Amino acid sequence: MKNLLITFLIGLVSAASAAAPEDEVIYLGDHFREYWEVKKTQRPVYPQNLLKERAMGCALVGFIIETNGKVSTVEPLSAFPNGAFATAARNAVRKWRFKPTQANTDPFPTYALQNIVFRLEGAGIKKAPPTEEINQICWDAAQRRIAERTGQAPSDLGATD
Repeated sequence: MKNLLITFLIGLVSAASAAAPEDEVIYLGDHFREYWEVKKTQRPVYPQNLLKERAMGCALVGFIIETNGKVSTVEPLSAFPNGAFATAARNAVRKWRFKPTQANTDPFPTYALQNIVFRLEGAGIKKAPPTEEINQICWDAAQRRIAERTGQAPSDLGATD
């Protein structure tokens, strides 16, 4: 087990059309990184039972970046397989911190999405699916869930690549 490399995908994407958890939260679409940058991240803890099973998957969480850069209202939007990685992803994202960029002179609460891919590599692991494939499964499931909440078609929620 010590030869296993646990990887996860970190890439912030804002949700341009999802339902706002609070009225004052702003959605930035493709311009998210112009206003907030990651100051601190916490790697998720791979759930021990899933590590023993050599299970791989992902979890997509939505969260609010508050004006002080702290994360609040972290909620799993989708997880594969069957929500197994949602708790680990939520616990990690809760500890993240952000700082406003120079363009963000008057910081504002922002709703963002974070997809975390749990993938094993190394001794004893048969060919793992590509990170992009696991990532796409989570995005597709999240789009369906957001569409159910907002009444919008998944195609109206933005690109998933």
